[in-house]
Amino acid sequence: MVQLLFQPLLWYYNTAVNNDLSDIQKEFVRYLVRERCSASKAAENAGYAHPRQRGYELLRKPNIARAIRAEQQALLNGDLTSIAFGTLKDVMQNPKSPANAKVAASRAVLEAAGFFKRADEDTPLLEKDPLNMTAEELEQFVLESRAKLNVLVN
Repeated sequence: MVQLLFQPLLWYYNTAVNNDLSDIQKEFVRYLVRERCSASKAAENAGYAHPRQRGYELLRKPNIARAIRAEQQALLNGDLTSIAFGTLKDVMQNPKSPANAKVAASRAVLEAAGFFKRADEDTPLLEKDPLNMTAEELEQFVLESRAKLNVLVN
């Protein structure tokens, strides 16, 4: 859901940022961010002669720096967000996960969904932090969290 909401905006931003890059520069940025390699290796994979020197030079160009940030943001808002929520869901649903891991995963999902007080808000949506709940309160919290998670992911 999050990925779908941000996709058009990211496409526009990435298109605007990448318009001033050559094809080989775009490949450099892609290798650097998506393949997590060094600047030298990214320059080599992109097809630059003298990749060590070119990687060093490319990292100092403002348009390349903007493109790297845009690519990182696109990765974060796309694949990595889906993986992170999938991991949290797996932890919460795995019967072998320790209770503290389930609580931490539940809290992370609910924070992302806006169920907890933010720094700029006066009142939290939950009356009590899960870490301070009794066993009965925690059990009820987990049941309600699962129901809310099912609504979010289905």
